[in-house]
Amino acid sequence: MPSNVPLPASDVSGKLAGCLDDPARVVLVQDGESVTAGRINALASSFADRRSKDAPQRLAIHAVRADTTLAALIAGLKTGSEILLLREVYPPNDPFWKDAGVAALFDRDLKLQHSWPAAILSQQPAVLLTTSGTTGKPKVVVHAMGNLLGRVRAGQSGDRWLLSYHPASFAGLQVLLTAFCSKSTLVAFAGLSAAELVTRTLTSDVTHVSGTPTFWRALLLSQSTQGKRLPLRQITIGGEAVDQSTLDALSGAFPDSRIIHIYASTEAGALFAVKDKRGGFPAAWLEEGIDGCRLRIVDGILEVLSPRAMKGYLGGGAQGGFSADGWFITGDLVTVTGDRVLFRGRTDSVINVGGGKVMPEQVEAALLEVPVVREARVYGVKNPIAGDVLAADVVLAEAVSEADARKAIFSALSARLEPYKVPRIYRFMEKIPVNETGKKSRAGL
Repeated sequence: MPSNVPLPASDVSGKLAGCLDDPARVVLVQDGESVTAGRINALASSFADRRSKDAPQRLAIHAVRADTTLAALIAGLKTGSEILLLREVYPPNDPFWKDAGVAALFDRDLKLQHSWPAAILSQQPAVLLTTSGTTGKPKVVVHAMGNLLGRVRAGQSGDRWLLSYHPASFAGLQVLLTAFCSKSTLVAFAGLSAAELVTRTLTSDVTHVSGTPTFWRALLLSQSTQGKRLPLRQITIGGEAVDQSTLDALSGAFPDSRIIHIYASTEAGALFAVKDKRGGFPAAWLEEGIDGCRLRIVDGILEVLSPRAMKGYLGGGAQGGFSADGWFITGDLVTVTGDRVLFRGRTDSVINVGGGKVMPEQVEAALLEVPVVREARVYGVKNPIAGDVLAADVVLAEAVSEADARKAIFSALSARLEPYKVPRIYRFMEKIPVNETGKKSRAGL
């Protein structure tokens, strides 16, 4: 069966069980401790046995650790339960639990924390993930396990993957399943800050790393200052659109590594991979499709039709974010330039500057091409006259005075961008805060 086709439910258990056939194989290294396939199987069996007297229900896991997250997923398949992976946990009396129909909550070590009356499930086992929840409570997305495994290849590779994403995020779950099904070793750390994770990455002897562009720029800076070079065979980029300057920097730092840009979302699932080290994706895919997905642009926004999309939002079907004919509206603003479709920004991040619409991602990409800039974050500051004034937080790539940096930045951006897109306020920082998904944190800006 082609790797881009969702697996039938009957094949999912067999595919995962086949990865546990050697009890002594080290499946992952969790916080420095080796975890074997036998240990994962024992965790899953113990969890399943505790639920064996109960009819299939929806179970929530505080999915901080990769090992217990994997065990919970396998146990869910054994018991017919749905597994809701959570990045954060609400108080027991929060309406979230009733609204989500959760029967029980388990902590990071799979110990029961709370239980509630809940309906018995009759559908096939599923995996539930939350959206980022940037405004209010997050939505809960329902995925069939077969869809999550749609682009995951089984085999025996012996690679060593790093988990830089949260295990309960869509990207983190994809890395976890990819490493497990390919019989690679996954290196995972629970609860580290972005800076701590970068430091651990440099000493973990990993061969395959998947991370956001923000993560990769931090790693490049740390690697250059510490004089270390990772023996990477594959670099995977996801979570955010990647700019050409970051791709070029990675190519220069890791000339022998394969570089892949993955395009995916919690709702649409794993869509496609770009492997030519160029930003965006080939415009021909708008006509031809790619990896079983169809792509189109409507009013400047990318829409996708994917066989690996979610089953729907919990309690609400597949409405909201979908067109009338069933295409997922990604919210990514794109333009066709020559033979390429380039990402310009997000519809929910556009800033109004004196009536002009500014995409902060476009300004950040321009900033990253300035030699003295290593990282940048652009946002709007409220102004009673202009609506917003553009501001930028900047991490400098070299020892240079702030006055000289301002001049270099203003000169470079003025030559490339319209005047209203050039930031007027600058803060020079040692690092840009990131959220738990590894993306630049824009909360409260």
